[in-house]
Amino acid sequence: MISNRLHDHVQVGDTIELSSPSGNFVLQNKEEGQPQVFISGGIGQTPLLAMVEDLIFNKNTDQPIVWVHGCRNERVHAFKNRLRELSAANLAFQNHLFYEQQEAENGNIKCGIVDLQQIEDKILLDDANYYLCGPAGFIRKQYEYLKQAGVDPSSIHFEEFGPASLSLN
Repeated sequence: MISNRLHDHVQVGDTIELSSPSGNFVLQNKEEGQPQVFISGGIGQTPLLAMVEDLIFNKNTDQPIVWVHGCRNERVHAFKNRLRELSAANLAFQNHLFYEQQEAENGNIKCGIVDLQQIEDKILLDDANYYLCGPAGFIRKQYEYLKQAGVDPSSIHFEEFGPASLSLN
């Protein structure tokens, strides 16, 4: 709603009042060494990226950090250069991408929509926390997969990118 309002009614040069970010979608159980797995669709990566940056730059941790992201293609992939920087800054950071409009797999880039089963050996980690962000259908699909794979629902945290309508936990 806010993005549409800004695009439709705010012009370059307008002054607007903003508040600091708020909400309850934050890193959980940041115990040293505990794996953190971030799974996003589209622009849902935005809040997750802030969490990863906090782990890498403020906590300076060597705990496993796994990033899984899906979008249409490389051309529309926001923050792709930042992900390269994070990979270079921390060897414990793993980056797995899914592009719907990709003709061939290339290293950590898979073809199609996010399919956690394709990389389950990389994401199903003991005592991990899982963070999901994206559209409702995306979150529901990833949540159900993780539950069926044996992940405790209390270790799965999510925020819907759009009007909050999901109730999974």
